[in-house]
Amino acid sequence: MGNHSHSHRLSFSIARILILITFAIGSFQIAFAQTRIISLSGDLDFGRIPIRSSSQRVLAISNLGDSVLTISNLDYPPLPVLTLVEFEGNWSGPIAPGATEYIYITFTPLGTTINGGSNDVDFAGYLSVESDATAGTNYIAMSGVGTWPPLAASLNLDFGSVPLGDTREMMLSLTNTGTMPVTVTNLTLPDGFFSGFWSSGTIQPGSATNISVVFQPAKVTNYDAVAVIGSDATDAVLVLTTPNGNVTNSSVGSILLGVSGSGTYPAGKFIGLFAPTNDPTFENSGYITASCNAKGKIQATITLANKRYPFSAQISPSGTASATIARKKLPNLNVSLQFEPEFLRQWTGTIDDGSWTSALKMDPVIRLTKHSLRAIPVGQYAIYLAGSTNVLVAPTNSGTGVLDAKISGVIHVKGTLADGTKYSQNTLVCGSEVPIYEPLYGRRGAILGWISIGLRASPPPVILPPPGLVITRPPLPPNPPIIIPPLTNVPITILPQASSEIQRQIVGTLNWFKPAGMDSDYPDGFSFQTTATGSIP
Repeated sequence: MGNHSHSHRLSFSIARILILITFAIGSFQIAFAQTRIISLSGDLDFGRIPIRSSSQRVLAISNLGDSVLTISNLDYPPLPVLTLVEFEGNWSGPIAPGATEYIYITFTPLGTTINGGSNDVDFAGYLSVESDATAGTNYIAMSGVGTWPPLAASLNLDFGSVPLGDTREMMLSLTNTGTMPVTVTNLTLPDGFFSGFWSSGTIQPGSATNISVVFQPAKVTNYDAVAVIGSDATDAVLVLTTPNGNVTNSSVGSILLGVSGSGTYPAGKFIGLFAPTNDPTFENSGYITASCNAKGKIQATITLANKRYPFSAQISPSGTASATIARKKLPNLNVSLQFEPEFLRQWTGTIDDGSWTSALKMDPVIRLTKHSLRAIPVGQYAIYLAGSTNVLVAPTNSGTGVLDAKISGVIHVKGTLADGTKYSQNTLVCGSEVPIYEPLYGRRGAILGWISIGLRASPPPVILPPPGLVITRPPLPPNPPIIIPPLTNVPITILPQASSEIQRQIVGTLNWFKPAGMDSDYPDGFSFQTTATGSIP
């Protein structure tokens, strides 16, 4: 009886101990359970800002738990119909216990429909953060208003002063703030202005399109006129945003837009050549340099037959200039120039002495830096000067040389002509062309002409069929009708495809003037036109 009671008390004690141990383990697990508590803070009220501008605020995401919190995405609130808003700012990654991550949120209102007479973008909602949080609040309120500046009945775009040959561009935005599509039928611009792209089309509700307006004066004068944007809008829903303000359409759909600007004289340095179209000689071909200032004064120097003739003239508002140069014991030189604003800011014209007339062309000098866009492919080009096909006219062997194009736009040309004469000249690049003028033979002769430098596709190689390719045709039937059967017994061979390579090449035409008395083979001298070609080896 005593032993039975003792065993019972022992079993009860063991059970009680096991219960206490289980309770202790449970308490320990509860005390050390992992927690990931998310907390959001920050002022996400972006306030009132102009349409198409941006405002930035900071969102703070904190982990108040005792284990790592993992953020997967930021979910922005949905937008009202026909409301255009851009949000920038997203982040994903771990946040350690007790740490905070700061994210920059950008609010950009783009436009909306007109509601109750106002076309402001009035936005409010909640941003939520997706994560593996076990507790906390994962959303925060955000709001903002995009406002249109006051709409005017009309306004003026002033492009300022622009030299002849230059352009100035303004980007405009045309927004449909209505609830129906609007068709823009035309964009009418006055002389001196043109649209870079998009002049008609349909704009959907809440959408916008960009318009480029370019001012390119053709003469030195003040431009002041009206541009018209025509549409089928009947309510004031078409809004044109410009750097100078905003304007909306009238009841008949049109937007009136004043445009103004001033054309000024072309300033800069120019170099070029002149020669007759037919029968160029040393006495009627030469080199010209010029400098123009903002007041329309041009100062130039002509180099002709080893003599220099400076002159000056006033440029007219239409871009013309002329001068007469008196020469001792020689007829006067008459110079007539015309600036071509729409063609690479180029001067064209003529020089004559009454017995001959030479065509003139001057291009602007381009000086580049290492950070500028290269006008030409730089490097050393091997030059080949073609010989004459008639030994009685000029030497038939070829000349050689090297054209060294620097990144600054400076060009050095040197080589040997077909008669062994050395030539060497420093010149400058004009656009993609190089004017060559080098006095020779004690300045009694010269070589001159334009060389063009650029990237060109070389002709594909000639591919011959492989050896053994035989093409036979069976005999024709003896009686008509004559029917030519298809080719037979032709081995099928796939030839490699011909391809072109892009190479840095030069090409041009040079006039070579050799005076009389310099060469027994050509006692009367010669004027020979040679072709210059070459590439970078």
